[in-house]
Amino acid sequence: MVTNPASHPSSPTPASAVSVSGLTAAYDGAPVLSNVSFELDAGRWHSVIGPNGSGKTTLLTILAGSLTPVRGEVRLFGGDPEACRRRSEVAYMPQHEHLEWDFPISVWDTVMTGRYGHMRRDALWRRCLPARLSASRHREICARALAEVRMDHLARRPIGQLSGGQKKRVLLARMLTQEAPLVLLDEPLVGLDKDSRRLILDVLRRQREQGQTIVMVTHDLVNTTRYADQVLLLNRSVIDMGPPAEMLRDDMLTRTATANWLTQTPATDEEEV
Repeated sequence: MVTNPASHPSSPTPASAVSVSGLTAAYDGAPVLSNVSFELDAGRWHSVIGPNGSGKTTLLTILAGSLTPVRGEVRLFGGDPEACRRRSEVAYMPQHEHLEWDFPISVWDTVMTGRYGHMRRDALWRRCLPARLSASRHREICARALAEVRMDHLARRPIGQLSGGQKKRVLLARMLTQEAPLVLLDEPLVGLDKDSRRLILDVLRRQREQGQTIVMVTHDLVNTTRYADQVLLLNRSVIDMGPPAEMLRDDMLTRTATANWLTQTPATDEEEV
């Protein structure tokens, strides 16, 4: 679904996982996103594609509730992004995770941190216990997540001893433990071997089949065609949005790469983005 960037819907439709209206973002006064508006249906796989510097990572950071836009409105399932993050309703896997990989912590303990948002709802006495003594449901979910990404056999290994592909799997497992209805991923396939890419894509496909909404920034056009339901073309403003077969044509990709967003004017009510 494409919405007119000039229109600001007062509230998202019930089927919307993400509703963005008139979003503008800047760093140190330099605009990064300009008048961005769109809606993403719940329970679908949405890929965000655009050239480097087009604002894709900034968009995910705003959706994750970690960055406040200059203006505009963002709603996740009708709620505030920051509040959704606190309730573990949105999970974010950035391209570059700010983890101290040399810190002496195990794979298991790293993945268990994804449950902390849920642990806050436990009884006070349970919250005072070490993670290894947390409620059995948290440990069971952690174990399932590690098995899902085929890292259960390395659960006790220090994270500093992992390969690049194994680190990505650990971060994906941590995201799975959050059981968030909305997951945001920033280039999760970059730098991975073929087997790791396929594993991550298959895990995400199964999550989508179970009703999760996936929003993934990617440059991988081949797998976008195979897995995504919708593609959002972005170059600091929305270029277009639709099924992969329509959005990944050469003319659409060229239009996205060459868009001069500085000279674009807001669409009229009769125009589509």
